[in-house]
Formats: sequence, structure tokens, C-alpha cells
Amino acid sequence: MPRSRKAIIGVLIFSALFLVLAGWTSYLLYPVAYHSDQFKINVSKQDSEKARREFNEMMLAYKTVEKYRLKWLANRYLLEDAFLYEPALHLVDDHDYDRVINDLEKYKDDYRAAHLIGVAKVRKAQSDYAFEKDPKVKIGIMKEMMKEVSPYFKNAVKGSSFNFDDALNYDIVSNEDSAKNLLENKKPPLVRLGYEPKGKEPGAPQKKETEKPKLDEEKKDPGSGGLGKRG
Repeated sequence: MPRSRKAIIGVLIFSALFLVLAGWTSYLLYPVAYHSDQFKINVSKQDSEKARREFNEMMLAYKTVEKYRLKWLANRYLLEDAFLYEPALHLVDDHDYDRVINDLEKYKDDYRAAHLIGVAKVRKAQSDYAFEKDPKVKIGIMKEMMKEVSPYFKNAVKGSSFNFDDALNYDIVSNEDSAKNLLENKKPPLVRLGYEPKGKEPGAPQKKETEKPKLDEEKKDPGSGGLGKRG
């Protein structure tokens, strides 16, 4: 057989194997990407039941990827924002606002983390405001919220392009009348979660100095839907 023909056959075999490998890898990674995006969409809609279901499905898909030693691909290209998942779930599902704030504080320079912290602080202030009966104390809660929350929404706007949600949020908490309406749950205005998949985010984040934990560096419990940091 001529050498040129052998070379052609070799190239064809290599190409076929490459296509099979690429297809198999895509087949394994697709469920992680799909359920990750669906999780983010349902968090943005504040649909806690669907968000938790999609989170658990994503974790099961990730376990399969991990089994075939492809977790590095998922972490690098699909789950770069995994450090936001558990706090987002706490925000819309069990409403543990203090945990959201504490877990994300060290990532506050990331506009997405700043956004979620701001939302959690507003939700916590709304809860305190509704519980309180003394008008003077209510005013104090409102002013404290305005002071604490506005820097986070400001950072969220500065850290991304075309972030209209947080531009609106910043305006709301910077004005006493609109801040009072927000705490009394009057419409409008409302604080939107604004947490959606890549391609639908307000814009690219600024350079982040704090290294984010990868999904495989966290405790995974698909049954409870939790992502906890080790140590």
C-alpha cells in the first residue's frame, strides 16, 4: 500500500476517533450545562422548588462527569460561577439571608456576589421592618438598610456593563421614599434577583482578585442540595 494512502487512512481513523471522543464528552457535559442554566433561570424567577430540583439534577450530572475524570472541563468551562450557587439557593429557598451575606462577603468585589449580598440585605431588612411595630425603630431600619445596601448595588453596577437591574436597585435604596416603599413591599419598586446564565448576564465581571472555589472543592450533597466549603 502506498505511503500516501496509509497516511490518508491514518488521518481518517484519527478524525473518526476524535469525533467520537468529542461527541461522548459533549454527551456527558450537556446535562451539567443544561441543569446549571435552568437552575440560574429559576433562581432569577425566585421559583425555589424548581431551583432546588435543577440544582440536584446538576449535582447528579456532575457526579457522572466526575466519574469519567472530566470534572476539570466542567469546572473550567461550565461552572466558573459555582461559588454563587449555594448562596443563591439559600436566598430563594430557605431565606437564610445572614448565611448568604457571610458566605459571599469575601467575594464582594465580584459584581454578581455584590448583587446577591445587596438583595439578601434588603430581604433581611424587609423582614425586620415587617416585624417591628415602633415607627421610630422602623425609620432606623430603613436608614440602616440604605447605608449598608447602596454600596453593594453600586459595586454591582460598576462591575458590569448594562446592569439596569442594579442601577434601579441603587436608585431605590438611595431615596427615602422609594426605600420605604420597598420595605413595605409596595409595587413598584421591587428588587429583582437578576441572576441568569451566561449570555444573559448584564455584563462581564471585572478582574477578580479572590479565587473562587471550584465545584469539586466543595462538599456535594445532592439529597439536600447543599454546597458547603471545606474547612
